[in-house]
Amino acid sequence: MYADFIGSAGSIFDLSTALYPAYFLPLASFGNLAKAVARGLRDPSFRVIQNHFAVCENLGDVAAKDEVWEVAAELVGLGIGIYALDTPGISTSYLMLSLIWLSTRTLHLWFRYLTLSVLQFDTVRC
Repeated sequence: MYADFIGSAGSIFDLSTALYPAYFLPLASFGNLAKAVARGLRDPSFRVIQNHFAVCENLGDVAAKDEVWEVAAELVGLGIGIYALDTPGISTSYLMLSLIWLSTRTLHLWFRYLTLSVLQFDTVRC
């Protein structure tokens, strides 16, 4: 969950570039850095979860399926974002754009919490 909060901070930097266009480069750079750090924190912990679900040394299959679902979800989100930005009133209203980002990010964090809260490891695998 820490990685998701750091990723959210990176997205806030990205979102604030519209408010401060003179500081676009540092804000976008910090945003990308924060999201890269978040990804670096998230990936190893998810590899542990994937390793737990791997049966008979098929970690590659489990990781590939996870990556496919992640890419599919990102593409759906990108499509919805493009559609929303094409809607009149959203692309010109920073407040509306921020509220949509906040609601989707909150929903993402809530679903991530629900997913991780039911995860139980019966044994420790070496």
